[in-house]
Amino acid sequence: MIIKQGVEARRRFADWRSRKHLKSDAHGDIAYQDGGCWEDSSLERSAQRYLHGFLFLSDWYAVIESGDDSDALDDACEMAMEWDRRFGDRYPGPNQADSVAAGVPAMAYHDDATARRLIQLSHLMDVAGSRMTSEHHDALSSLLQRTALLLATDEFYAGLNNHGLFQDLAVAKYLADGDRTIDPETRAQLSETVVRRLEQNLFSAFTPDGVHVENSPGYHFIVALLLVVGVPVLEALGSPRAGELREVLDATERFATHVLRPDGTLPPLGDTKPVRWSEASLTRTYRGEDFRWSVTQGRRGTTPGERHAVFPHAGYLVYRSSWADRGAEYCLLKAGYHSHYHHAADDIALLISSRRVPVIAEAGHYGYDLTDPMVRYAYSQYAHNSVVVGGRSQPRVSGKTGGVEFEHLSATGPGEVVRVRGTNRRSSGWTWSRVLTVVEPGNDRPGEGDYDGPVTYVVEDSVDLHGPAEEDFEVRWHLAPGMRLEDMPGGVRLMAKERHIADIEWQCDLGLAVGTESGILEPEPRGWVFREPGKKWPSTVLVLSGRGPRLRLVTTIRTRREATA
Repeated sequence: MIIKQGVEARRRFADWRSRKHLKSDAHGDIAYQDGGCWEDSSLERSAQRYLHGFLFLSDWYAVIESGDDSDALDDACEMAMEWDRRFGDRYPGPNQADSVAAGVPAMAYHDDATARRLIQLSHLMDVAGSRMTSEHHDALSSLLQRTALLLATDEFYAGLNNHGLFQDLAVAKYLADGDRTIDPETRAQLSETVVRRLEQNLFSAFTPDGVHVENSPGYHFIVALLLVVGVPVLEALGSPRAGELREVLDATERFATHVLRPDGTLPPLGDTKPVRWSEASLTRTYRGEDFRWSVTQGRRGTTPGERHAVFPHAGYLVYRSSWADRGAEYCLLKAGYHSHYHHAADDIALLISSRRVPVIAEAGHYGYDLTDPMVRYAYSQYAHNSVVVGGRSQPRVSGKTGGVEFEHLSATGPGEVVRVRGTNRRSSGWTWSRVLTVVEPGNDRPGEGDYDGPVTYVVEDSVDLHGPAEEDFEVRWHLAPGMRLEDMPGGVRLMAKERHIADIEWQCDLGLAVGTESGILEPEPRGWVFREPGKKWPSTVLVLSGRGPRLRLVTTIRTRREATA
């Protein structure tokens, strides 16, 4: 439950008061149109979710509670009643195709948007129910109870995933806020359902090594915060497993500490945006001194004792050269497919940065509308540091999870810090394996203390075919916007203006053609980066292509000390 109380929130509410617009930083100005906005199919999916989830009320609570605007509460209640008049008796079933056929916007009964609507309106009733007119109070009570009962049905339940968890917590909040109109038998049934589902959902949300199963680091923090919220709910409802879940929460902090990059941003995997989250938002979940050091880049807290961390069940390696240097080397490899939600065809994902500059970058997240070619591109292998076989991307999701394996190998060579392997078996026609070795040249104690020298990353890609005698292979490396390539024997230099950032060299059992892509729209998008959802910038992709019965490629990426600003 987020309550926005700053100047910007009041300005957005003022826009409602003056123009009847629902203003949002993410979605701009949306005209209310006496409720017509809920049926405006021209709005993006995320904007429709914002409206049907009543998320705009987060800007209103401070005004409603203060009483500064005597009409604000009435406006909020009238909006809830207008939504109910339009859609309250029109639930078409859980299939979104049925919604379209019935003329009901898909987001009106979207699993997550419905949960958020209950959370927002239940909070409105909790903080201001005593000041509502009897008409508003009765109408809102009826809507809340019907929504809670719908969320509790098996038919509507999203399952053991992020959206199902929001549904559980929405019903739990409704019960905690104490609607006195609900009869004791119904309350008991809802409580039993919430306890059972919350236990199942929270235990299945994280791998045994404490990483959220969905494929987007930002959701690790979001769902861990839900764990913070959910454990007291389970304690209050008498769950015998609440103590075990507190131990799960403790285990999630190690990944949260390591996954933040040296500049304080999150890596853009899955649906995660490469932005800096505020210390206040992150420390609502975690309070450990190692985590505080990571989130503040050393301004507070205690230096963590390990510079690299391996999470074998989740399929992650996270490495950095120093905790003291905000321009430290950073590398992440992800090889895991544990959930369909927020998954992209980024198996096996690899990111490298040096001195605050991306060396091996990512396209990032563009949006959710799969009819948009740019969204399809962002989810495909073509937007990631992948090996594409046969000129076809793997699908974003498969019929079942799994098929991507991770191994922690022994690092034995001079200067080797860590060595891991990711294996992608999602396609029946081929298997792709990628071994990554991180080397600190000249370091007698690799991985210990702080290291300020150049780092060598050795990437060994192997593809074995299970059907065709030969196939086309494309090995794709995404570089940062503005990165310039200079030819050198056996590879290329990466230049950012006049700064020599890194060298990339390769050896292969096939003859490879070397090319680049940048800012291509037709026939399919290629060579783009998405720093913000829905916005694109041309970027450079280094493409190594060849054809043969198999692929054996060793790529060596050496960062340069000259990259220091």
